[in-house]
Amino acid sequence: MQHKRKTEPIAIIGIGCRFADAADPESFFELLMNGIDATREVPENRWSLRSFYSADRRIPGKLSTARGGFLPQIDGFDAQFFGISPREAAYMDPQQRLMLEVSWEAMEDADLCRNNWRARTSACLRAPSRWITKPFSWDV
Repeated sequence: MQHKRKTEPIAIIGIGCRFADAADPESFFELLMNGIDATREVPENRWSLRSFYSADRRIPGKLSTARGGFLPQIDGFDAQFFGISPREAAYMDPQQRLMLEVSWEAMEDADLCRNNWRARTSACLRAPSRWITKPFSWDV
């Protein structure tokens, strides 16, 4: 027996993103249109390239590239804005902090932050490390 899939229309009403040398969708589009390579050598404030890099790919535990796409100011998270204590923020995964910021930017882009709304169910699509869709509610 074959089941018919029920489909529902969706609308993408806001976007938020961060890329190396592109803090918003417009800047990212410009990078793409102009063929700009936003990768660079590992910044010294991230980790010691000398300790982790080797051109010899056979050496275990070493990076085989000295370049990457790095976001600037990864330590500028505004914990108070999100109602998170500084102590809790210090223990948060940096990807969680980034996800909060970019999700908020997507809601601003959709003009949802200016409205007085509470506990609406939304979906969030996160990429590129793993494609995830999960419902969540956010009281603003």
